[in-house]
Amino acid sequence: MEPKVTPDEKITMNALDSFDPFARQGQVQRQQPQQQPEINKQQRDFSHLDEPMIKLDRKPKRRRKPVPKVLEKMELPTPEEIKQPIIEDVTEKVQFNDTLQSNIVESRTNEGLPSYRAEFAGRDIFVGFSANKATNPITTLALINIALDFGRDKIRFDVSSDENNFYKSRNDLAEKFLATDAKWLLLLDNNIIPSIGRPQWAKATIGAARNIHDSHLQKHIVHRLIGAGKSLVGAAYFANLDDASIDCSKTDLGKKARVCTDSVEPVDWVGSGCLLIHRRVLQDIKKKFPDIKHGPFYPDDISFCKKAMDAGHQPHIDLGVPVFNVGIKAY
Repeated sequence: MEPKVTPDEKITMNALDSFDPFARQGQVQRQQPQQQPEINKQQRDFSHLDEPMIKLDRKPKRRRKPVPKVLEKMELPTPEEIKQPIIEDVTEKVQFNDTLQSNIVESRTNEGLPSYRAEFAGRDIFVGFSANKATNPITTLALINIALDFGRDKIRFDVSSDENNFYKSRNDLAEKFLATDAKWLLLLDNNIIPSIGRPQWAKATIGAARNIHDSHLQKHIVHRLIGAGKSLVGAAYFANLDDASIDCSKTDLGKKARVCTDSVEPVDWVGSGCLLIHRRVLQDIKKKFPDIKHGPFYPDDISFCKKAMDAGHQPHIDLGVPVFNVGIKAY
């Protein structure tokens, strides 16, 4: 009697009989691949590598030119001399024209209005921009147009920022100005939009300018302030609040400023948000107050104007050029 074989045992027995350990009953078994005879490959001949290498004729090296005797006698600076910076004082070399009157050539339109070009000879202006907070984009456009009007050889720009104290940024700009050979310093705050002689642009971008006549908006801030012929003159603007007073000592001048009266008035103090300062003002303040602490603009605009008066310079305010102070809106 043959022993019983289970199906699993049959699978095992078939697997043992086959070369394929995974073979199953009824499955076509794979044929072992026949080994192909090795083809006798032709051996490569490397005997040519044993031949001596051919030396190539190289060009002779160039000889360096001898060092001139003049250079051999030159004395090189010592390491101590190299470490010392060379600082050139430009204030002693530059000859300044102390006359306040500038040769202004004001071009006009066919209607007799001044054109937007502010052209005059002998201008050398340093625009000091106090960027204590986010700058109004219209102010940025006004600065760009001022730069385009005068060109890089006539006007220069610098910026200073101090979020806590305006006087620090203005003192910094004053020091930068005195380190140059510029004649005029124009201080501008980041929330001030000066008139740049473009009425249509002003009315399209500034709401408060739409009630002002084109003849006033044709005036250029740089042209107007320098043309006043004063060593210290500021533009008339109002605080950025409703029904605010004019930013100067004589608040009764606000009515004249709102209608852009063509007048330059003496005052005890004027705001420095848009202020033109002649170089002599800062120099005379330093001579008058040699031991001054915290700079000439400490602690505020009133103190600066008081120092300027003591040094012999009367502050003035120009009521005829429109200047806008930006808060929630333009004032």
